[in-house]
Amino acid sequence: MVSGTAVSSPLGFLVVTAIVGVLATRDSVIGTIADALALVVAVFTIIGSLGEALAPDPVTAPRVVLVASGVLGLVFAALIAWSVFRDLRVRRSLKRS
Repeated sequence: MVSGTAVSSPLGFLVVTAIVGVLATRDSVIGTIADALALVVAVFTIIGSLGEALAPDPVTAPRVVLVASGVLGLVFAALIAWSVFRDLRVRRSLKRS
């Protein structure tokens, strides 16, 4: 539940990410709160990805797998952040209308 691998996050983290993603689609205050939680998820993804990519030796997976996993995690975190900021901008423009 709390241990992941070089190519997958822990199950609990994936479940939280999915729930936050679904809640962020709401048009209420719940959606805005979920957007904020999605930024927290992005920060944890960044921390985990950097830890993965910069893991000290000895490692149990090939270094290229760890680095690739870290890079993909950073891209995923950037996409989460971009989505949140876009969603908040859309929410603000809808409030003005």
